Amino acid sequence: MAEVYIIGQILGASDFPQKSLFCKWSIHAGGGWKLISGVKEGQTQIDDPVSGNFTCWCHPVDVHYATKGLQGWPKIHVQVYHFDKFGRSEIYGYGFCHIPSSPGTHKLECYTWRPVGTAHEEFRRHFLGGGIQLRSIDFIYSGDNRSGLQTEAMASMECTTLLSFFLCFQFAFSAAPTEENPATSTTTSDVCELDNSCNSSSSQPESQTEKNANISEKWKYNTSDGSTSNGSTVNVYRINETNNTINLELDESNDSLNRSTLKNETKSTNTKFKIQLEEHCFCDLNRGSCDLNCCCDRDCLYVNRDIFEACNVSQKSAEDLICPSKILNSPLLCVVRDNLYSRHFYPKQQGPFETVTVEKLLKNRNVFSWSFPSLPNDTTDEYEPPKKLEVYAIGSPLWILTNDSKLEKFRLPKSTLTSRDCDHTEPIRFLENQEAVCTHRVNNELKFECEDKNSIFNAARYFTSFSFIMNPNLTNLSSPLNCSHNCASIKPFVCEDHDFDTCTPFNVTMTPSSDKSICRRAVTDVHYKIIHNGTEGIQSVELYLQLGTVELAPDLLWSIAFHLTHQWVGQANHFALSGHPGYILGKPVITGHAIFKKRTQNLTDHSMEMSFNKGHWFTYFATKIDGECSKMRRNNILFRENIYAHCWVPVPKIKTVEQCEIFQNEIYRIMFGKHINISNVYVSSLGYPDVVDITKWTPFVFDLPASIVNESCSGIVSSVKILVLHALIGEHDDPQQSIIGVKVMGNTFDRSVQKRVKLKISISVNFYDVTNPPLRIFAEPPTYEVKLPTDFFYPFFSKGSKSADSAGVVIIGFLSLWRII
Repeated sequence: MAEVYIIGQILGASDFPQKSLFCKWSIHAGGGWKLISGVKEGQTQIDDPVSGNFTCWCHPVDVHYATKGLQGWPKIHVQVYHFDKFGRSEIYGYGFCHIPSSPGTHKLECYTWRPVGTAHEEFRRHFLGGGIQLRSIDFIYSGDNRSGLQTEAMASMECTTLLSFFLCFQFAFSAAPTEENPATSTTTSDVCELDNSCNSSSSQPESQTEKNANISEKWKYNTSDGSTSNGSTVNVYRINETNNTINLELDESNDSLNRSTLKNETKSTNTKFKIQLEEHCFCDLNRGSCDLNCCCDRDCLYVNRDIFEACNVSQKSAEDLICPSKILNSPLLCVVRDNLYSRHFYPKQQGPFETVTVEKLLKNRNVFSWSFPSLPNDTTDEYEPPKKLEVYAIGSPLWILTNDSKLEKFRLPKSTLTSRDCDHTEPIRFLENQEAVCTHRVNNELKFECEDKNSIFNAARYFTSFSFIMNPNLTNLSSPLNCSHNCASIKPFVCEDHDFDTCTPFNVTMTPSSDKSICRRAVTDVHYKIIHNGTEGIQSVELYLQLGTVELAPDLLWSIAFHLTHQWVGQANHFALSGHPGYILGKPVITGHAIFKKRTQNLTDHSMEMSFNKGHWFTYFATKIDGECSKMRRNNILFRENIYAHCWVPVPKIKTVEQCEIFQNEIYRIMFGKHINISNVYVSSLGYPDVVDITKWTPFVFDLPASIVNESCSGIVSSVKILVLHALIGEHDDPQQSIIGVKVMGNTFDRSVQKRVKLKISISVNFYDVTNPPLRIFAEPPTYEVKLPTDFFYPFFSKGSKSADSAGVVIIGFLSLWRII
């Protein structure tokens, strides 16, 4: 039996002659419909709006029906009444509308009417109120006996509904019995609930599965014997790394090695999770590294999959798996196979390269954008010893051994909704990356706060007092604990900036020191990198620190960023992707720079240069607690997450035009980052970047005003607005998010900055969906060729016929006359 959920609300009414309205409503369904739960009729409250002509009710509707057929589909009928100041209620309108027959969210507008009486009745209604009403509410939605009514159109009502169907049809067909297939011919039809997962029990012949695969040639893999699994191919690339910059080149030498690896993977029986080759491996978000529980990741060997708990399922919903095509737009029927495959793809869009194109794409679309800012005026948990340690698994706690032989869980500061105090910590779990920013309040003892060995500013605090347990399963809790063989020491490094590009090993000369109220070499960023080998535990730990200078003052709030990442042994050359292939919500937007190498006079090679480090991508400045722009810490622009940020930049002494130009370039560096060259920056169209194919990258469109650089240094570009245009591409049933263009606009500060101490700069990023509706392309009708046999006119044209000529004329004349008719 099918089930229908109707969840929504009656929003309100507008354009009625008077305000102070309320509504009576009810849902009518046929005799084959059974109400399982909910109330099918009710009445709203009375609303008398102070301003405007929209009466707001927001009355909830929540019913649950069960049915065996489609006859008597539910419809909602309403009666709108006016409640006057004397406490009388008079009818203002009747109306009804059908509940939509497709699942999803719908907004309905119901037009109402009222019956009109005789002149005497209308005169009485106008002065005394009341008016004629229907004897039965069945006349609202029934056409019987309604032809004699005289009505008057009133106003309209609005309501929203969310429909959900629990329907599942399973059809299984087998071929007619033959010698090769002795099975009898059967046809079965079952109806089940969605929770029973019809998909798991459905079956179809192998040949039919291959026909329905329809897998794009671009995202497929080869098997070891050279044949194609699911009709797929794979390209093997060699990664060249230079200064944290990668370039991919097609490598044919390692093709046999990769194929043999996949062959061994297929033959291996030591793991319960085999490799699953899919068209879009959406969970493979780290190139060159094995992603957890991602059975379609080619980087995962069988030793990596030993730690898997389950295989991540496809992002398609259960409804998509049952009914892969929505071409009919029907809640009950679907197209399982479509011969015209091109209709299931979104149209390709050309990326904008000029301002006019951007404005054309955004025209007639519901967009939001922050406006340029106005010019400012002048003016612990307690320790509990563990009873037993299990082998490391996904989500299990990381264990450390302190210098006094105390076994504890490794914890890092964690900011909460109510507090960002660094004293609040949280246990770190194996194979779960963590990021947090906390604040520390400086006390009155400034020298002790800076130089104490347990101070939060001291780098030695983060690696000298403990060691990581490599494999908890090898730890004997019955004997005294020590780090003789089962501890991983921490290798500390000090880096120059937040990107952790240039780092040197830590030494004792890097400990903090204080000079009055200044604390030098204080910790600002902490980054732990856990290098592991799955169930075999931790192999080593690397610590990357960033040091800075702090001007200490009592009650000063100092922020410190903490990061913890995991890395498989032997997979150092990897980076996190932002999707596979399309972008995923909340993932960083990937940028790079174009490389043009002139091969001949008329031929130039194009390729992309992209960094491993996401800090070199599309970023914006972070704001310190005091409101100033942070020169060390930056935030990534995340896909489809709009942001607005501002901060204050100290204004240096400016006396010449050259100094003003230097200050403008410094503002650009703070806004876009030092790794972005605004004259040659491209954005990756997909979350899976391809540095070989430059057509999959889109250049930025810059519309920055020319800086009016003069002796007073007015006209500095202080505000930037960035528009990111994205659209769906690929199949309708498996769309992928793609960035098709980025436009950067600026606004100038038209006052002199020479006498200012600080200048406010701002940046805003807005994402706009410019997806075109899918194209409905239909195939051309077939061409029929009809040929008559050579003896069709026999015996009229035979040699033995004496009247052949006259007969031929008669036949031809008859055919011509028939053609005219």
